[in-house]
Amino acid sequence: MAFGLFFVLDIYHLFLRFFGNYVDRDGIKKFFLNDRLCSKKYIPMFLFVSGTFFGTLLQLFFIINGEPQQEGFMEHISEWILLFSAFVMLISTLKVSTSPNFRDSRKITVLLILAIAAGLFFLFGEEISWGQRVFGFESFGIFKQYNYQHETNLHNFFNPMFTLLYPLVGMSSFVIFCIFWFFKKGQSDLIDLFLPPPSLFFLTFIMACTAYMGHSEIYEELVYVFALLYSIRILVCLSSPKIDPGIQTPTS
Repeated sequence: MAFGLFFVLDIYHLFLRFFGNYVDRDGIKKFFLNDRLCSKKYIPMFLFVSGTFFGTLLQLFFIINGEPQQEGFMEHISEWILLFSAFVMLISTLKVSTSPNFRDSRKITVLLILAIAAGLFFLFGEEISWGQRVFGFESFGIFKQYNYQHETNLHNFFNPMFTLLYPLVGMSSFVIFCIFWFFKKGQSDLIDLFLPPPSLFFLTFIMACTAYMGHSEIYEELVYVFALLYSIRILVCLSSPKIDPGIQTPTS
């Protein structure tokens, strides 16, 4: 038993030496756990841990229990995350005027944040069928006749397309993010603010993998988690900016 323990420890030390010799640990840490715009150093770690944890947890849930029931309890609870994320984005607009990094682009920054908030509100409205699931009223007209779920929303008119649309959105978004993360040149505060940070790399990777299932409840749940973490990061970056030394802050 003692021999086995020494063998395991030796393998462990060999792995550490190999990892140290061939892997740039500082580079990996800088890539995943650094945010050029945020002075709160815990934010990249929070995003990395929470995004990876919830992404992995939902994947394990799928492996163990199978695909969650569509329109089930989990979806009805988690869809409210979209509403909360939209409110977080609205609060972020109040912080733009106090952030020195966006002094020259305040108007476009506010407009982009409002556009994202409106998109989240729209998704939330679609998920609750614009109140039908909350208040229980009957669908009517074309919604009752042509909607695949007979609900007062738009997205269920296109259910057969989701088999192709989910993989297209999931994989293409991950590829686009990777292009910016690994190949972008120069630094733009506006791009860095709205581009998901590399700390969400594994979450977006898991999202891309689950998107291949087509109309997947797991993918939708991951989108909700992503929206929440994404909105929190923008709010913190604007509330606690990492000020460029070259920027002169106004004095009273």
